[in-house]
Amino acid sequence: MNWLDALHQAHALGQACVTVTILDVRGSAPRGVGARLLVSEQGEFDTIGGGALEMQAIQRARQILNQKGHHPLIESETYTLASELSQCCGGKVTLQFDYSPANEFFVTIFGAGHVSQAVVTILSELRCQVSVCDDRSEWVSQIQSRESAKAQVSVCALDDNPYSIVEDARANTFFLVMTHSHDLDYTCVEAVLGRDDIAYCGLIASKSKAATFRSRLIKKGFTPQELQKLVAPIGQSVRTSNEPMAIAVASVADMLSIRQRQISQVQT
Repeated sequence: MNWLDALHQAHALGQACVTVTILDVRGSAPRGVGARLLVSEQGEFDTIGGGALEMQAIQRARQILNQKGHHPLIESETYTLASELSQCCGGKVTLQFDYSPANEFFVTIFGAGHVSQAVVTILSELRCQVSVCDDRSEWVSQIQSRESAKAQVSVCALDDNPYSIVEDARANTFFLVMTHSHDLDYTCVEAVLGRDDIAYCGLIASKSKAATFRSRLIKKGFTPQELQKLVAPIGQSVRTSNEPMAIAVASVADMLSIRQRQISQVQT
């Protein structure tokens, strides 16, 4: 697998990776400017010429990966092949290390309707893994056809029992509930709030629907603290209209704000 295919694979899997590029060559070197090597959890892909230089590059890339940074990083380092690495080429090579952090932003959307379509359009441009769940094939096919080139968007079937989908979701997943049925919406919300490790549960709703759901959930035994994860109606802080794209923009803004707070807390 070449470095570019490996980069796409790492992004699709949500894994961190480091792309090593020959930035400058003075004198003789195994490969020229622009040669690349990618290092990820899956291994090393492509080559910058092998030998001691490549071993040093892989070692440095692994050190960067082990730091598990949350933001992209670019750094460069110059190696003297003869004196430092005992390579007979004798030149100097400057390598650039481009670190892409792991994708820890996972979103599960229940419903594939108009607002969901708009949300997917936005999220597919971000470093994000998106799963859209619906039982209506005509709506699911629209997601698949519009986003078929986006490796980070997947679809799954949704029946009247969403608990298995919620159970299989990763910790710290962001959930959006916007199905075609109020009863199914409630079941989805109840399933999501049953987990104590979610990042967010957003519900598309009027104020009266949101109040009704909260009342039912309290009667079901959910505590006020557990209900704090439920955001309903979604996107109220920045929404300007009830058009699908406006709701989608506001909803994604809510999720990104929460995600940024999470990253800041980890860094402090």
